Order: sequence, then C-alpha cells, then structure tokens
Amino acid sequence: MKLTLYKNSSSNNTIGKTIADSLEITINLKATCDVVNPTIILSNIVGVDFLEFNYATIDELNRSYFITSVDSLNRELWKLTMTFDMLETYPVSLNAS
Repeated sequence: MKLTLYKNSSSNNTIGKTIADSLEITINLKATCDVVNPTIILSNIVGVDFLEFNYATIDELNRSYFITSVDSLNRELWKLTMTFDMLETYPVSLNAS
C-alpha cells in the first residue's frame, strides 16, 4: 500500500486542502488496522523529519487523514496517529438540484 505524507496549510474544515511536499512510503497494514483512526509505525528514513508532516492519504483505502500526533518510539521507529478527514475524502457539492 502507498502512504503519502503531506504538509497541509489549510484548516481542518476546508475542502480542497492546500497540501505540499509529498513523501510516498510503501506500507503493509495489519488486517486489524482501524481505517478511521489508524496508527502507523514507520522506520526512520535518513533526511526525513516525520514531525514536519500533518496530513496523509492511503491510496488503497481511498481516504485522507489528519496526522494528529507523531511520536518517536526509539531511534529507528516512529508512530503516526491519524484521524479520518471525512470532508476531503467525501466532498459534498453545495450546488444541490
């Protein structure tokens, strides 16, 4: 699966977020992963500061997420805690017929 991390400069209630500086990472989710509030463990990547990212997408799930916390577990592992961004994942048109 592909996890893409971003730097989001938009407010949480914005549809069509302004995102930049993408970083694609291949991940393997466990079968019991919570798709609404996932926790992802990542290995350290030289030159990457996971603390700089606050937004993510998981392509295979077709979902967007806010990164709510980034915690160092040790020198090699990082835990990203995320929460589902419903507005960006399922945008609603305001032009109802």
